[in-house]
Amino acid sequence: MASMGKSFKDFDVCKSFKHKNKNNLLKYIELMYSEDSTLISISNLKERKLEAAKKAGLSPTDDFTIDVMELKNDDVNELIFHFQSYYQYDNAFQQLCTDQQLFWDIQEALAKRTDETDLAAILDSHAKKAKASEFSNDLRKRINALMSEIYKTEDEIEMAATFIPKILSPEQRIREMQKAS
Repeated sequence: MASMGKSFKDFDVCKSFKHKNKNNLLKYIELMYSEDSTLISISNLKERKLEAAKKAGLSPTDDFTIDVMELKNDDVNELIFHFQSYYQYDNAFQQLCTDQQLFWDIQEALAKRTDETDLAAILDSHAKKAKASEFSNDLRKRINALMSEIYKTEDEIEMAATFIPKILSPEQRIREMQKAS
């Protein structure tokens, strides 16, 4: 639910933000983090970020844009936080975005091979990955529940209940990442 009567770009944090692509960045944030965005149906977070960048007029291959998409730019991260917290102020949707990012970060870490050669170190690494995988599975369940809570129409609940779990399956994600590397 967006802040009544006030555009996000009218918030002080946006007015004080200086960047040559400011309007494109603000559009990216709205496309990526608004619960009303047409892109929310793209469950693969990386694909959603790429599509949001393209639609916002940002080059997805530009180093600055990559940093924005990977949440490595503190100034833009502050804008995202303000968008979610003060403009949209929907705690469930903010948690959904945060959980999705955490889920994909964990999947990326799980897909990496261990560099260990000592058996004890290998077993320790795999034990930690198993624990992370369990946490990831809990996150996936929470993501699905939040999707159902936020998107209450029958079609959207059906998408959350059927389509999203298939896409977010940890095993599938790991296989996809291994194919890509």
